[in-house]
Amino acid sequence: MHKSVWEDVVGSQATGSLTENGEFLLNPCMASELKIGGSLFSHKDIHKWTWHSPDQCTANQIDDFCVSRRWTSSLRDVSLQRC
Repeated sequence: MHKSVWEDVVGSQATGSLTENGEFLLNPCMASELKIGGSLFSHKDIHKWTWHSPDQCTANQIDDFCVSRRWTSSLRDVSLQRC
């Protein structure tokens, strides 16, 4: 199986599609050995998506919590809570 370029940065629970802005975040995360915390935990999509298009047809995960890969095993959960 081919290892994803971003496997060390993005967990298996990430949603949405990678955009140019997403790569703008992932490159420094890769260089600094950070992992995207919100992509590590299984949640319903409604608790992952932080952006919806005006017509409500598209949603994406755009707010991210980055943590040192060394400390990812210390995380208990990362999810979105709407106020």
